Amino acid sequence: MIAVTESTAPPRPSPLFVQGQASVPLVEALTARVLDLKDGQTVQATVQSQGEQMALMLRGRQIGVPRNAGWEVGQRLNFQVQSQADGSVLLQLLPAPFRTSASPLANPGAPAPTVLAGQASTPTAGAAPAAAAPAVTALVPLDAASQAYGAGGLWAPFAGFSGTFSRLGSLLYRKPGQPDVRALFTPGSLDALLAKADAKPEIQAQWQAMRLSTERISPEAIRMAVLAAMGSETSLSRVRNPSPLDPKQMLQQILKSLTEVSEEDSAEVQQVKRALGDLDAAQLSAVQAQGNAALAMAVVLPFVNHEPVELVFERPAREGDQESVFTVSAHSNSQDYGELWLKADLHANEQVDLSMWAVRASVLELARTGADQLRQNLQDAGLSMRSFQAIAGPRPNDPSPVKPLARPGEVLDFRV
Repeated sequence: MIAVTESTAPPRPSPLFVQGQASVPLVEALTARVLDLKDGQTVQATVQSQGEQMALMLRGRQIGVPRNAGWEVGQRLNFQVQSQADGSVLLQLLPAPFRTSASPLANPGAPAPTVLAGQASTPTAGAAPAAAAPAVTALVPLDAASQAYGAGGLWAPFAGFSGTFSRLGSLLYRKPGQPDVRALFTPGSLDALLAKADAKPEIQAQWQAMRLSTERISPEAIRMAVLAAMGSETSLSRVRNPSPLDPKQMLQQILKSLTEVSEEDSAEVQQVKRALGDLDAAQLSAVQAQGNAALAMAVVLPFVNHEPVELVFERPAREGDQESVFTVSAHSNSQDYGELWLKADLHANEQVDLSMWAVRASVLELARTGADQLRQNLQDAGLSMRSFQAIAGPRPNDPSPVKPLARPGEVLDFRV
């Protein structure tokens, strides 16, 4: 990351903005559930530019809003969540809590100007000058032209726009998981999108080849699917010769086709962009873990006749003589078995602890009945099953063995 000094950075946007009547942003029901927005909750969002329109970056998601003359790109605004009967929510703008102390005294009838956190206010006549705000190196955003998904978020160069929250920063704050990729990979969903985008035959063939089949599943097929889902950025040789089954490359081509036949802010275009954001965030998390001598990799595997399966591979960095445990987690939600979570902890390269969570009692009973056969299958593969648990209900949000650099609500220091 290239540092931006105070001498080279362009002027910061004005910290004052008019508290006028703004259009109330509307969040659709599905997105509201994913973001876990609750009625009466106060949330903070960052204003971003989105072509001729604006967007709010809320918990790692972009929400398109009409352009408001009183908002500046990079501002952080507080909103109150107002739930609607159909499951969607309205975001009601709240007054900023940071206000100058002298303005109400100078003109009691005028509203106090709002000031963004971390910026100094302009003192009024007769008021003591406020202490100068400490100089902070601004976060350097991705170049606007390189924010196009065709360039790949992790490979885009940086440019010096001060005060704007970058795409890299938004990926760091993205919630774990790939909900938009899973939604696109649901059987029939991407097929309908390809038909609407009038996609080329080679894209259609690529999507057909990417999907696994439960009837012809094999360890080698899963291995090849995981390698392809990791993305072509995992090595220089794959960058030069991208995998034909790379989902990121495919989604970029679909996005290009969609923008040729649809508007830039259409629901389909935004859905593909969010899915690409999921993939970029997963790759960024893997790079962070690798830099800390750990492993954290997440992929989503599509199926022809089954809901997509999300796989997560994790191994924390070894500390001293501490045992390094390799963890593989799987999550699926199908009509046959309902929502299902699996977790395998590998110790000493040969001993396995298995855990399973399911919401259907019949699935739990089926798993317990087949535990002995599973133990034998693992033994034939050279593994020893130390323990097996089948637990009713969803998997709890236990701490991940690999700690990410950022979680929603945390503060990062981007100074270099």
